[in-house]
Amino acid sequence: MTELSNGILVLANFENNIYISVDEGANWIEKYSFDNQIFELKSFSNVIYALIQLKGIFRSVDNGSNWSSLNQNLYNRNITSMEIS
Repeated sequence: MTELSNGILVLANFENNIYISVDEGANWIEKYSFDNQIFELKSFSNVIYALIQLKGIFRSVDNGSNWSSLNQNLYNRNITSMEIS
């Protein structure tokens, strides 16, 4: 789980889904589902980054509703961890 600077909580589960909570975790809304397992979920400011098994790194700028690939020129997408700074 990670928290955005606007207070929204973002959670990933083992079934490849992204959930958000706008009420400190009292209620969760499913926002997106990936094809593969989500290895890691991090945020910086209000941007969410997800590391997806064998797919690479993806970014969302709209609280997890839409995701874009950050894998241009990345030939090996078998990544096991990421650091955001």
